Amino acid sequence: MNLLILTILAQFSFGGWENFEFWHLKTGEDWLINKTNLNFSYFGDVYSLGGGLEYHAYIPDTNAPFDTLKKLQKYWLEGTYSVASIRVGTFTDNIGRGFLLYAGEEESAFLDRFVNGFITNIQIAPFRLKAFWGKPRSYVFYDLRNDTAEVIWGGSAEFERLISAGLTVELGSGYMRLNYPKTLMDKKHHTDFVSVFGGAYKGNLAFYTECAFRSGWNRTYYRDTTGYAIYLGIAYADPSGFNATVDFERMNRFGHDYMLPPTCNHMGIYLNDGRDETAYSLSLSHLIENIRLNSQFSVTRGEFAGKRGWIYDHFLEISSDKLTIDLEYADIREAWSAGIHDRIEKSVKSKWFVPHDIEISTLVRHRLDGHEASYLDTDLSLSWSPVEMLTVVATFQNRSGDSTGTWTKLDVFTQVFDIVQLNLTVGKQRRELVCSGGVCRYEPEFDGVRLKAIISF
Repeated sequence: MNLLILTILAQFSFGGWENFEFWHLKTGEDWLINKTNLNFSYFGDVYSLGGGLEYHAYIPDTNAPFDTLKKLQKYWLEGTYSVASIRVGTFTDNIGRGFLLYAGEEESAFLDRFVNGFITNIQIAPFRLKAFWGKPRSYVFYDLRNDTAEVIWGGSAEFERLISAGLTVELGSGYMRLNYPKTLMDKKHHTDFVSVFGGAYKGNLAFYTECAFRSGWNRTYYRDTTGYAIYLGIAYADPSGFNATVDFERMNRFGHDYMLPPTCNHMGIYLNDGRDETAYSLSLSHLIENIRLNSQFSVTRGEFAGKRGWIYDHFLEISSDKLTIDLEYADIREAWSAGIHDRIEKSVKSKWFVPHDIEISTLVRHRLDGHEASYLDTDLSLSWSPVEMLTVVATFQNRSGDSTGTWTKLDVFTQVFDIVQLNLTVGKQRRELVCSGGVCRYEPEFDGVRLKAIISF
């Protein structure tokens, strides 16, 4: 009996992590962000069980860009038996390229999007079936973006099979309904989304396309509308090291709060959250000896609220074992999603790897802004790793032009026993716009001391 109990207990595993962040600003403000995760899992012969919870505490002072929060933010129980699985509570997932649903984390944009409800999956080769229901939540830099009682439900079916030697075909379709809560002054509304997607892969060639449609209530126009989204991508990879990718994306009155398809431009910006925009991009990569060339040329055009907008973004990266140089030119007008109205930006970034574990990074960026200040940024960063698991980074930032300033900070990164990661920042950091995957946020200006700690157990 004791042996049986020990055998069962041996199949359980427990873990978790603690994510702690404390800001002390020279103005006297203190910000505290703390996330605690506890989870368990059990693996049997034909089934498995798991579960966990996350407690989040955001405790800012009055001028912080987010509100106070103390709650059990995420919680879940899940089980798998044979070909089927179900998860109740908090889940993340996506359908196809993300036109219908994207629920997950985007670290650089500090996006945390999840759904509280349930999701079930059935996988019987070559088919994959999925169904879900729940209430979505989106946080950007700890700020709740959709404090609503909206409910989504739907599912998808996918098929993937090796048809012949080297040829793999993938087909799928998804559906999602977004139910809006009934208000005192209005009737209850809903929006239906349908997508069809597929691709083929053989040898050096890959092809993928997705078409999505929406009908029903549109909160932007405050009436029922129809809309669509189309994506087409073709990629070629040569054994010699040459790669080429062509992307096309068109969205018309389609954008909604719970999608996040990747953008076609290197800057990661949408013009108007998919309300009306067309994008093209060509990406080329080639390896010559030990030098890698990466480039992307993209054009995004659109119109919203009577204003035409565009993004011309051209990027070139030259990299080797010791040196990386990034060149980028961007002409942006009326990017409503990012809050950019009229801007031309040219930048040169470089990164040198020199002996004695020293890394030197530079940035020269000229921004000509038709609505805000125009300026020139010149930045220098020195990184040194004197011993294993210790890195010291000194950053110097200077801005001249209509807007001026100088910022200097020191970062210390270390790791203790492979379970504790620490980052201490002292000094000043300027306010920056950060965009990734179509989500944009401002990294707040910083002047003080900041401590970040991640503890895994």
